[in-house]
Amino acid sequence: MSDSEFECTPPEVRVAAERATEGIIPEKSRERHFLKGKNVGYQAKKSSVFSEADIDTFLNNAPIEYLPQKVALIIGISGACRCDELLKMKISDLDILENRIIIVIPVTKTYSSRTFVITKSEWINIIKQYCDLRNNIDSDRFFLQIRFGKITRQPFGHNAIGSFPKKIATYLKLENVNRFTGHCFRRTSATLLANTGGDILQLKKLGGWKSNTVAEGYVENSLHGQIKIANMLSHVENPETSASSSISETHNFEQHGLTLTVNSNHNSNVTINIYNSK
Repeated sequence: MSDSEFECTPPEVRVAAERATEGIIPEKSRERHFLKGKNVGYQAKKSSVFSEADIDTFLNNAPIEYLPQKVALIIGISGACRCDELLKMKISDLDILENRIIIVIPVTKTYSSRTFVITKSEWINIIKQYCDLRNNIDSDRFFLQIRFGKITRQPFGHNAIGSFPKKIATYLKLENVNRFTGHCFRRTSATLLANTGGDILQLKKLGGWKSNTVAEGYVENSLHGQIKIANMLSHVENPETSASSSISETHNFEQHGLTLTVNSNHNSNVTINIYNSK
């Protein structure tokens, strides 16, 4: 029905048609369709992440008053931890050995435990330094505040731990420090693993994700994946040449006292015709 025909339709008929349509399409479906239309082109704001250089600079140069933030950064990145997991972490959740630290998160957002290990010696020493300072403190909460170089009995709250990334970014004088939210450690961890070639299974195990959707996003957007795709596309035009260029061999052929040397790394096409003369 055209617009002109619809305008000529009696009002009572139009009202009846609208009511009939509303009865056919459920209200939830109409709302979902409306929200999907509004969601087109929307991109959620995500927390910024720290680079490897940022992490090393902070851990090596920040003074002792940043020691809790150093430990939170190490643990948060090693286990892709959420703020709530760092907040509820207890000293008994850590098994500190000579060359590794085993950390267990008993309860996560998905109601399942998660275990991870820290093996880097420099990181282990920083955590041990923090634990030595809090040894005599009667508190089972792991993250306690530090004042004048000493650990106090006052634990960090949820907002304080959530602001750790912003405090680190401020120290490093990074841009847009407000974008370093409490989700920064978790996103940094997944990003670093994806950039070093981590697959979906490893990412799911690291962050405790049950769905492939989030892990696939990190893999697809990783620098490692983008470089791999770029390298594959750069050899599309002549795949045989790219395959042969990876092999460097020298072949010697002798026929009737003539020696021919072919280096396959040069990607040369050589035609040899041999004629037998009687």
